[in-house]
Amino acid sequence: MIRAAPALALLAVALAACKAPPQTAKDAAAPSAPPSSATASSAPAAPAQPAHHYAFQNGDQYGYLSGAHGQPGQDPDADKPVMVRYLGMADGVYTIAEVQEGAVVVAQCSAPCQQVRIRGKDLDQTLDLNPNSIVYEALTDAMNGQLQVYKPRSR
Repeated sequence: MIRAAPALALLAVALAACKAPPQTAKDAAAPSAPPSSATASSAPAAPAQPAHHYAFQNGDQYGYLSGAHGQPGQDPDADKPVMVRYLGMADGVYTIAEVQEGAVVVAQCSAPCQQVRIRGKDLDQTLDLNPNSIVYEALTDAMNGQLQVYKPRSR
């Protein structure tokens, strides 16, 4: 009896198809548009998400904004973009440099970048990489091929 249920359902569908009104020769010759095409063209397409995390690009430098950017009660420094330079990849190690108010901090990691080495003036440490950080966003952009290698300007 358990096997009869699928067979009965299939039989019911077949019988319903037989009860459909017959198609005339005129209807058969007329091309029919798929029903989804009318509804698909009337709905506006959602804007595509950017393939990168940076807010803007200035040549081969990239501006990243903190998650608190533009929120009330935030630290006034959260509105300032952090400028990042991608220094390239060597021996599987991705390197970026954050530049803010004349200070440079270099961050390096190897894919999958669960930890990052941070170096700067009086600073050299390895930390777990926070997926909500600008460093994570910039290194992800670098690994995904979204950043151009920074070329220092000659003076």
